[in-house]
Amino acid sequence: MPAPPSATERAATLAAASPADRLRVLLRAVESCPASVAITDARGAIEYVNPAFEAATGHGLAEVAGRNLLNLLSSELTPSKSQEMWDTILAGQEWSGEFLSRRRSGDLLWEWASVAPVTDDSGQVMNFVAVREDITDHKHAEQSTRLNEARLRALIDLGQCDFESEQALLEHAIDQAVRLTESELGQFHFVHDEGEATASSDGGTGRACHSPSGGECHLESTGLWAECARLRRPVVRNDTSEAPCWRDRAAGTPVITRHLSVPVIDRDRVVLVAEVANKETGYDDADVLQLQLFMDGVWKQLTRRRTEEALERQRRLLETLVNNLPDRIYLKNAKGQFVLANRAVAQALGVEDPNDLVGKTESEILPGGAEDPEFAGEREVLQTGQPLVNREVRRGRGGQRVLLTKVPLVDSSGLVSGLVGIERDITDLRAAEEAIRHEHHRTNLLLRAIPSIVIAVGPDDRVIQWNPAAEEAFALPASQVLGKSILEVPIAWDWGHVLSRVLACRETSGPMRLDDTRYQRPDGKEGFLNLRVNPVRIGDETSAGYVIVGADVTERRVLEATLAQAQKLEAIGQLAAGVAHEINTPTQYVGDNMRFLREAFSDLSRYIAAGQEALAGGEPGAAAAVAAAIDLEYLLAEIPRALEQSLDGVERVAKIVRAMKEFSHPGTDEKTPIDLNRAIESTVTVARNEWKYVAELETCLDPNLPLVPCLPGEINQVILNLIINAAHAIQDVVGRAPEVKGRITVSTSHDERFAEIRVADSGTGIPPEIRARIFDHFFTTKEVGRGTGQGLAIAHSVVVKKHGGAITFESEVGRGTTFTVRLPLRTEASAAHDHAGPAGLEGVLLS
Repeated sequence: MPAPPSATERAATLAAASPADRLRVLLRAVESCPASVAITDARGAIEYVNPAFEAATGHGLAEVAGRNLLNLLSSELTPSKSQEMWDTILAGQEWSGEFLSRRRSGDLLWEWASVAPVTDDSGQVMNFVAVREDITDHKHAEQSTRLNEARLRALIDLGQCDFESEQALLEHAIDQAVRLTESELGQFHFVHDEGEATASSDGGTGRACHSPSGGECHLESTGLWAECARLRRPVVRNDTSEAPCWRDRAAGTPVITRHLSVPVIDRDRVVLVAEVANKETGYDDADVLQLQLFMDGVWKQLTRRRTEEALERQRRLLETLVNNLPDRIYLKNAKGQFVLANRAVAQALGVEDPNDLVGKTESEILPGGAEDPEFAGEREVLQTGQPLVNREVRRGRGGQRVLLTKVPLVDSSGLVSGLVGIERDITDLRAAEEAIRHEHHRTNLLLRAIPSIVIAVGPDDRVIQWNPAAEEAFALPASQVLGKSILEVPIAWDWGHVLSRVLACRETSGPMRLDDTRYQRPDGKEGFLNLRVNPVRIGDETSAGYVIVGADVTERRVLEATLAQAQKLEAIGQLAAGVAHEINTPTQYVGDNMRFLREAFSDLSRYIAAGQEALAGGEPGAAAAVAAAIDLEYLLAEIPRALEQSLDGVERVAKIVRAMKEFSHPGTDEKTPIDLNRAIESTVTVARNEWKYVAELETCLDPNLPLVPCLPGEINQVILNLIINAAHAIQDVVGRAPEVKGRITVSTSHDERFAEIRVADSGTGIPPEIRARIFDHFFTTKEVGRGTGQGLAIAHSVVVKKHGGAITFESEVGRGTTFTVRLPLRTEASAAHDHAGPAGLEGVLLS
């Protein structure tokens, strides 16, 4: 195949061709030219357009023929370029230039055009040839290159500038974003972690769009930029007239005609939205790309700045922390030179600034070049790579005790490059430990010397203290008890009583008393303990267990019983004469009646004998004579009356005997339910001779009063003591044989928890100065022989200690006193049962 002709050969062929042939070649070239070509006459009327013209403008020759091309072209140019074109072509010269045009579809495009006049041989313009070429892609490439350069310069500027604050960096970045996109307004919005609210920031350049509301706002109710955050992609609006958030703008809000917003996404979360607005020509993909890339760079700069600031804050915090620690902390290199040291190290070495230690060894710092004796240990750590942990050494003339820890630092190649040292002055700690040991020894000596039982129980119910008094009382050595659960210790005492108080102590965090707790003594006999359960707490919250402190009160209990018996005998002795008098009166008239009946019986016997003789045939008038002699009518009237009086007297004696029997109820250690009203009535009867001469006694007893658990004999004694005291107080006012008697009122009542006895008198009252002492043993204001000062003391002990109740009084001098006794309606055992729980000590109470 022959080789194709060269360009030179084709040009020579074309030059040798005829004009017609050459014209056909040129026409074919114009027809196939990619540029738009239009030919006009001398007036500019279009005569010819090539296919490229029709393709570029959308107008064929039939549509544009005869239209003035120069006027059409001029209308698409700016005024200055239009003037330049006319001046050039009218001067007979070729004009060329770039301009922005619009396709028939309405799309904008960049074009390059040239207009050249075609003249005849005389120089007259015959035609104009206009060539137009679409250079949109070229212009976009140029713009992209320019924007890339501008973005790169902006990012380099951001990285090189030392901004005073994050706000200053943001303001500068917003200004650069506005410039890169050729916009008028710009703003950034930070999105919170939860993605629900944002905080706005603008550049402060005079071209920034300020949020009308400012502060924080919700994404669901925010403007154009929030749509970008919600969709997680760039949003372009070159016509915002229909945007809902701008139809009803607040006064003063800038008018937004075109808008672009791009999100910054970090770790799959929108963290920032940048928005720019009001570019003159509208936003395109190049603007989106530039702003997106720029904002990614801004976020990296911002993140780096925040990271650096956080690291700096952490460094300062760590430096402050290390410098304020009392421990000596330092870092040394492999030569033993300080790389870092805290203030405690500097103070120990006599240096003011820790930085002055850097690069020096201790021997270079200490006076006379002395070397730390522990430096050999440091060399060992550096050579072997093995740490030295918690070595205690003595330093200085004062024998300062120091705890050392030195740990090697290993670099990436595995070589020891230095060490970290921590030194703690434990001189005071060791002194404190010695003081604690000494105090512990003293405490143990004290506990061994205390005669009271001391049992300490931890929060896990295990015994942690068992003193010699406990060993002796329960015949259990401490070695067999310590560390065991209190429930496993074989103490022979009333566990239900003890555990109920332990539980109450835990629930109330207050001390609990356990009086007269029964237990088995080492000799096998029964004894009594007075115990107190005290809570132990650390601070205000944490429970550290409890302590049981107790004493064997068996001997004291015996003495108290003896004293109570003596007091009862004293009371009986005081009542004896009165009771004898009360019994003597009915006894006297019963005896008189019995003697009368004896004489009457003798007379009646004579009358009956006379009657029998008359019936046997004797003298009929003999019986009538005897009847008259013995006054039979009188006897028949008086004998029934004498019998009635005798029976009444016997009943009165029987009542007094019953009252004495009930009052003298045999003593018992167990509480039994009693009729408190009946006990009061019996006591009133027994004490009648004490009060009947000085007072009227009235009872007002609650008919619905339930049975009350009591020690009957001791409660009777309390009632008696209060009535006798009331009678004595009234006697001090009215005398022994008054014309007007005083008044004693004894009443009972109850509520859900307590039964109440009130004994009120109209006596002298109790002076304020002695009210605090009236329950003291042996305290009395009565003359010798009239009182021992034990009555109220025993009453208080019986009511409060033995019954868990209360005894109080109200008094007004010159008007009288009212004593109130409150006794619980339920025993401690039943209350403890109600408090019992499902586990631990509480579970034992259920068994």
